[in-house]
Amino acid sequence: MQLHVWNYEKQRVILTIPTSHTGNIFCAKFLPESNDCRLVSCAADGIINVYDVNYSGQQSTTAATSSSSGSSSYTAVHRFNQHSESTHKLALNPNLIISSSQDGTCRQFDLRQATSSSCSSVIVDWTQLESPDSGSSGGGGRTVAIHSVDISPVDSNYLIVGGGDYYIRMYDRRMNISGHTSHNNSSASSCLKCVKSFAPQKVIDKNGQLREQNRFFMPTHITGVRYDASGTHIIGTFSGDSIYMFNVNDS
Repeated sequence: MQLHVWNYEKQRVILTIPTSHTGNIFCAKFLPESNDCRLVSCAADGIINVYDVNYSGQQSTTAATSSSSGSSSYTAVHRFNQHSESTHKLALNPNLIISSSQDGTCRQFDLRQATSSSCSSVIVDWTQLESPDSGSSGGGGRTVAIHSVDISPVDSNYLIVGGGDYYIRMYDRRMNISGHTSHNNSSASSCLKCVKSFAPQKVIDKNGQLREQNRFFMPTHITGVRYDASGTHIIGTFSGDSIYMFNVNDS
């Protein structure tokens, strides 16, 4: 699997990075404030890699080589394999990587502690999600895949998450769940509390209750979530339905 960096004005590839990924690459982004020198990727193999585009030419057991393009071999400067299933999307700030996964978790990776075993923690846990309007695990629910995550561009304490049901949930990184336990060893000190949730009006009524008559006509899941540049609105794409925009001040 390869990463290709494009010059969109000249419409051509300017850099090809052979990676160590063994499954489809679902997301690749430049790390903010890295002068476009560090790329982060995640894939169906559950692995998250960080590459430095200025560091190449050295063979590595974790970096694949290209046999046809003549590209240099790149070594991942960081490689994280804590997810047990496919990793779908990444949200980044200069020091943190937040990932969403099919395994029902969002993990946070602190690059300032990348060599430490404590650099990774589960911050959103949907492995035992009890109900569609719940934002946390309570011990008796089901695993719900998390397909997308994004960080507010104006306040990095807030993030939004979407996945295998019809609610976009907002979390505050300053607020943790009290007494949280789960089967994946995530702890109460790391898992965040859901502070708001958003869904199309055809799914829920004005009281926030599921519209029973639409139970069989609801969108099946959320494929993507994103803040706008002002941080005041969020956008969600719903599989089999439409694209919806919500005001973050609504609930």
